[in-house]
Amino acid sequence: MRESCGPVSGRGAGRLTLGTDNGSQFAGTHRLRLSARGDNHRRGGYRDPESQAFIESSFGQCNKRCARRTEWESVRPPAPRSPTPSRPNIAGPTPGWPIARSPAPGPAPNPYTPQRPDPSTRAGSTSPVTRLTSLPGQYVHLAPTSCTFRVSGPITLCRGGARVSAEQVLQARKYFSDTYIWPAQPAGIRPEIWLRNFEPAEQEHAIALLKAFVYFNKQFSEQLLKSSVKAVAKTLSAPGDSYALQKEMWRRYRQNFVLTYPTGEDPNPTDSGQMYSRWSRQLLGIDEDQILEPSAALERALRWGADVLFVDDFAGSGQQFIDTWKREVSIGTETASFASLAGRGYTGRLHYCPSICTTYALGRIQPVAPNVRVCASHYLPPEASLVHPRSLYIEPRLASDMSDLLIEVTRRSGLRFCAVGPHGFHNLGLGVAFEHSVPDATLPVFWHSSDDWKPLRRRR
Repeated sequence: MRESCGPVSGRGAGRLTLGTDNGSQFAGTHRLRLSARGDNHRRGGYRDPESQAFIESSFGQCNKRCARRTEWESVRPPAPRSPTPSRPNIAGPTPGWPIARSPAPGPAPNPYTPQRPDPSTRAGSTSPVTRLTSLPGQYVHLAPTSCTFRVSGPITLCRGGARVSAEQVLQARKYFSDTYIWPAQPAGIRPEIWLRNFEPAEQEHAIALLKAFVYFNKQFSEQLLKSSVKAVAKTLSAPGDSYALQKEMWRRYRQNFVLTYPTGEDPNPTDSGQMYSRWSRQLLGIDEDQILEPSAALERALRWGADVLFVDDFAGSGQQFIDTWKREVSIGTETASFASLAGRGYTGRLHYCPSICTTYALGRIQPVAPNVRVCASHYLPPEASLVHPRSLYIEPRLASDMSDLLIEVTRRSGLRFCAVGPHGFHNLGLGVAFEHSVPDATLPVFWHSSDDWKPLRRRR
């Protein structure tokens, strides 16, 4: 090495010192070989003038100094402050502070100043915020795009002193679609086209219905499912039990229960219960051998005493669960139903977990299945109906004649052919929809489709 390096570097015969940057990568055997040849080794690091690392570090500091010189020393001096009685203005530079230099040649840089976003506007936007008073305390950002739909006359909604125009409601729904809370417009949901179904004199009521319409996308629906199933854990232990005991009770329950779903009078492979069963496996980590059809779940409950958990998206009237509860199925040489479990000595626990449940459905299920615990994420009272005289979502002066208006709209349009009537199944008159389906308890004006009626959200 010494003989080959000398002529190349132009040095004469002498002692060679080999400098390396990283000593940990330079094993001891290499150093022994260098010593045997009479060569020296030095681990230079970042502070050895003879090492390459020092050279790279020096150039890096030079680049940083250049960057800082351009960024900080080219900024113009700030304007002098006006004198105040408590702090007199001192002429000249403050001792210890650098004097601002003249700007460097070229365009002046724009110093970055981090700012907290204004809570009254969208991040990076100047769109205004309007409070929709049908949902107290909820604020909705209006999209900056203009709305093409116009109504005859200045129709506004008033509640609690605030007035919201039809254009603002449509713009807010456009923002819902832009942020993927609602489906895309007009492919998935069509508020502007839907409003054209109504006569000019009915526009005020139509805007109120649109404003009260509640849509749950897939992300929200999954969260509702997790919330309702987790509510079961609270029923397994007594109030005041420690967290460790509650966790142990839930672990034991997970080992012995089966999950199923309610079906209608005519079970269909496309029922939403099957989709919720699949979500239970994906979101809650439930084993596949614990997810069964209602008949198989009934058989395991009879023979093994397994706990049964029903999952569902919506319980409007509770009729689907009641049909599943009373349905007789063949198990071996006999027939049985969930309703007959108590008479057969069954001691397991039964839970029904719909994401949303009306108090009307709860009142119908409890007398039929008194040993079933209903655990829902949301319970809707009678006032949640959009045709209730004291509706929670419709202004009182509009709610008083909303039912008559829907009957008139049904009479003159294709809605008269809808089997559930103008107010929905069991006259519940709700305004709820999911991404995967629209319940039949929701007002048909939202989902019914015919030649002379365009739905807001087509029912799947």
